Amino acid sequence: VIISSDHGQAGMEHAYLFAASEKYVPLIMHGSCIKGKLLEFTPSIIDLNLTISYALGIPYCHSSRGRALVEAFE
Repeated sequence: VIISSDHGQAGMEHAYLFAASEKYVPLIMHGSCIKGKLLEFTPSIIDLNLTISYALGIPYCHSSRGRALVEAFE
């Protein structure tokens, strides 16, 4: 299970307009193959596509922006 969110700020196009408390959104992953610990870095919402593809074993474009969060998996 992967739970995440977006900022929800309609009409705001640039992240630099967010207050520090608004820049980050939750990313919660749970399952038998998840390590169950905090990541040592701040993931980005653009990592979700690649991470979900990785978890499902679906090929993904390695030139995509973002990264698969392989550190979260056992």
